[in-house]
Amino acid sequence: MNRFLPLLVVLMFSASNSSAEDMDQSPRDELRLFDGQPTRLYFTGNPHHPTFGREKLAKLLDRYFDGKSPIVVDGLADARKDPVTQKPIRPAKIPELIRFLEPVFEARTKLPEPRERLVVLSYVIVEAPRSKPAADWVKTAADELQQYGQDALQRGASRMFFAEMVQPNHIQAGQAGNKFRRAGLQVFDELTRRKIAGLERGPLLQTQLEQHPHFFRDDRHFSDAGRDYIGCLWFETLLKHDGRAVPDWCQEELKTLLNLTAR
Repeated sequence: MNRFLPLLVVLMFSASNSSAEDMDQSPRDELRLFDGQPTRLYFTGNPHHPTFGREKLAKLLDRYFDGKSPIVVDGLADARKDPVTQKPIRPAKIPELIRFLEPVFEARTKLPEPRERLVVLSYVIVEAPRSKPAADWVKTAADELQQYGQDALQRGASRMFFAEMVQPNHIQAGQAGNKFRRAGLQVFDELTRRKIAGLERGPLLQTQLEQHPHFFRDDRHFSDAGRDYIGCLWFETLLKHDGRAVPDWCQEELKTLLNLTAR
């Protein structure tokens, strides 16, 4: 198998007199993802495996709805290429990530009313710059993520969930790698604290994966168990968004996947 060096989604600091945090924070609506309405979940953002967890999530939803799921699971094929021209592109910065949703928004304009709801599940890499105080870069990066999310909502997304992109090679780098990734989690925590309508925190992948080496096939790829576990975590997150309980059969599967490490 070819081994591609994953591209990094890095921070781009915008010069502006106002920040996304200064925008009006309207109350959350009562949208429920499991109300039976046609819905499309779209994975995007991760430059190496933008759909990890996608196949498992689709299977879990199918089981949950007894084979008649109104929720379609879809996703970006490859964020290393421009979604329109399919030509290789440089690493995308946070304000540029909206480009990967352009074909989705364009396709939706051609659909008859009523259209299915669009819910974006976005993986993002956030790095701590070495030259800026934590308070500065955390706020700026959260502003960038908020703007990205609100742009998607304005274009027609009903919800956007943010999860950190977790790369096996950083987790397997030990304490140095964990520290590198954990620094970025402050940005997601800051965005969550703002409670912006329509923007939600995805599963806490870093903290839930880093203690389980069997979730990684090697330093570049997740194992089958790792991918399945990520799909289960997304399923759990979406259910909790609606205030629904995680089915016993899913809880048992999560336990089984975790216990594989003892074999």
